[in-house]
Amino acid sequence: MTVPTNMAVLHARQRLVTLLVSLLAVFVLTFVVMQRMLARLVLEPVRGTIQAATAASRGEPTPELDEAGDGELKELNAAVNRLRRSHDKALALARDESHRS
Repeated sequence: MTVPTNMAVLHARQRLVTLLVSLLAVFVLTFVVMQRMLARLVLEPVRGTIQAATAASRGEPTPELDEAGDGELKELNAAVNRLRRSHDKALALARDESHRS
């Protein structure tokens, strides 16, 4: 007696393809969500800090950067704020010296 396995193999292949496509979809969705989270939580704040640091280096007035939160971004914003303040003081001293001369 022989057992036809063609149908069983075909169903197994279909289930395997369905599983692999589902896994691929989950991985792609996870990648997209993680990429958007990275952009929103890390890249956008860093870009804001870069713009503020660039403006401060050109002598343009810039508001204080937000130093709330934890981690490296807080430290970076604090450092840029200190740099901006010392730059402003140096420019003010230079102006005072030029007016005295």
